[in-house]
Amino acid sequence: MYRFIIPVLALIIAVNVSMAMPKKKKELTENEKIEFKNAFYEGNKQKMLGNLSEAALYFSKCIQIDNNSAASYYELANVYMVQGNYMGALMHSEKAASLDQTNIWYHLQLASLYKQNSLPEKAADIYKQIIKYHPDDVQLYLELGMLLTKQEKHKEAIKTYDIAEKKGGINEAVSLEKERIYLLQGEKEKAQNEIIKLINANPGEPKYHGYLAESYMENNQFDKALESYNKILEIDPGHGLAHLSLAEFYNKTGKFDKSFEHLKKAFSSDMMDIDTKVKMLSGFIPYAQENQDVKTQSAALIEILLNTHPNEVKAHNINADYLSIIGKLKEARTEYQYVLSQVTDKYIIWEQLLLINNELEDFESMYVESQKALELFPGQPELYLFNGLAATKSGKNEQALITLNKGIDLVVENDLMVVQFYSFMGEAYKNLKQFEKSDSIYLQALDDFPTDRFILNSYSLSLAERKVNLDKATVMIKKALEGEPENPVYLDTYAWVLFNLKSYKEAKEIIEKAINFGGGNSAVIIEHYGDILFMNGLNDEALIQWKKAREMGKGTELLDRKIEQGKLIEKM
Repeated sequence: MYRFIIPVLALIIAVNVSMAMPKKKKELTENEKIEFKNAFYEGNKQKMLGNLSEAALYFSKCIQIDNNSAASYYELANVYMVQGNYMGALMHSEKAASLDQTNIWYHLQLASLYKQNSLPEKAADIYKQIIKYHPDDVQLYLELGMLLTKQEKHKEAIKTYDIAEKKGGINEAVSLEKERIYLLQGEKEKAQNEIIKLINANPGEPKYHGYLAESYMENNQFDKALESYNKILEIDPGHGLAHLSLAEFYNKTGKFDKSFEHLKKAFSSDMMDIDTKVKMLSGFIPYAQENQDVKTQSAALIEILLNTHPNEVKAHNINADYLSIIGKLKEARTEYQYVLSQVTDKYIIWEQLLLINNELEDFESMYVESQKALELFPGQPELYLFNGLAATKSGKNEQALITLNKGIDLVVENDLMVVQFYSFMGEAYKNLKQFEKSDSIYLQALDDFPTDRFILNSYSLSLAERKVNLDKATVMIKKALEGEPENPVYLDTYAWVLFNLKSYKEAKEIIEKAINFGGGNSAVIIEHYGDILFMNGLNDEALIQWKKAREMGKGTELLDRKIEQGKLIEKM
């Protein structure tokens, strides 16, 4: 780095020497005038072309020719500002301003540099100097007022803003700055008066009434706030933000029906952007499953959203989220599929779609859609897991093993996911009747994760379906249930172990627990329930459950035969 120091030092020394030179202006010779003019022209040309280093050299040459050229110092300061050399810029800007006391641009540049270098007092002094020569420029007073506020010279700032108002009339920027200062000083009434003055000058501007209403709300002056909000609606009955504010107002004051009416009007307005609407719904819909009022209101707002923004993907996406939360999974899936037909690069939406396919036990769709997702996101191990599961459940077991072996290599520090890969591999080998490999995978997983409930359940189910080592299967599923006694999947596995142990009465008790704890949405669990009912001698009830399972989803490959023949048919 030292090779850069000498040139930089040389430049600083040269600058300091040039600035220390006497102010006495010498007359330039004709040749010097021509040389200066050419250098100044080239400097501006190189600056416009973006060749800043060359521009700096030309402007420095101008200063060497004529050290009293304020324009040259000003231009060189501009170049240094763009290069980020603020100290060099400041020195040259100060020189330009000192050489020409009346040029507003030189002084504005210097004030800007003082602000960038956190010197508000010096910047304020510059603005005071500029104002002497430009006393009617309202913007200058505004800048000066802000600099004075930074120094906490609030009284002087207010006086400055008062002058600005006398010069240019009531001005939004000035009024809002005065309001801010009064609030900093705790003078709430004076702050409100500034907004009232602004309203009196512009009675038809809704946002000023909105500012005043917000001020009243912050000070618990609810009646006055309501008056201001209603004034906005007199000016513009469809004002979306006013309706939104009134919704918040009535919510705070406990008038929830009125609040919702205004919220619907806000959602119908284009003034309220879709991102705000979606954000509000995102905080709202998670409670729709538990609260009927929230569910009803969410549905109404989403309907308005879709009508107001029919082609907005975000509207369909939040609708899909809502439908998923309230359990309308097929409708939710349709919406997610529409969203992905419009935007394919949102991984989280692919994941939501695949999770719904899993809930619906629609493994054919999961397989097809996980294949599409893998083409877009080949580095996401979760997608290999979804694809492997779907392939296993769809009878594509060899393909499942290829996919699962690829995916497990992508997993980083996620034991739960590794366990799931092992589980699906074990199931695929079992389906291929490669039982030694299946057991080996499960046992390897249990060696690595001996208390993992997912693998305990999977291996127990595998043994139950093969009707081997049922005592071991019982121990494992009981161990899994110790951690999650209300897990419907684990309860179903336990019931199936008991079924294969011919403990039909106990199996019935356990499978009914599984259904009560949410398993009633699974075609496989309902089919198992039918099988267990049949072995308990409840043939008619069994047939009802088998038919119900077929309506819900695929069930096992034997389900149709059970329904046709009205009896239990087991795998050979």
